[in-house]
Amino acid sequence: MNSKQYQKFTFDEIPAAQILSDGTKINGTKTYSFQIRNGYTFATGLFLYCVNSIANLLVSIKIDGNEILPVGTDATIFRWTEGISRNEALWDFSKEAIKCEGKRVEITFENESTSDFDGEMLDLYLLLQNQVEEFVA
Repeated sequence: MNSKQYQKFTFDEIPAAQILSDGTKINGTKTYSFQIRNGYTFATGLFLYCVNSIANLLVSIKIDGNEILPVGTDATIFRWTEGISRNEALWDFSKEAIKCEGKRVEITFENESTSDFDGEMLDLYLLLQNQVEEFVA
């Protein structure tokens, strides 16, 4: 068995922000909950991949109730795009040694745009490992 592997999560439509009659804007939100695969002890990193712009998306992520990215985090910070390596996009949280085997990952997106976001174009890659190895760039 591999000592580390990425688990890919995909999404569906993330609703648009709404503008109320008084001009107040309320971001569209959608929360997803997925089971992390068995066979790996720790979640140690993540990145997002999307062929389209994710400039209007905010994200928060929890694993088994442990906050990885707080509410309102700019999703572009963790985006793997052309011109940068996967390792440069990876958010390394190996030092936290978050146990993940069979646990749930909860991802909440906030869409600041007034158009729905096609989440099928967006993927989250979660790095799973059996031993905590500190990331070296």
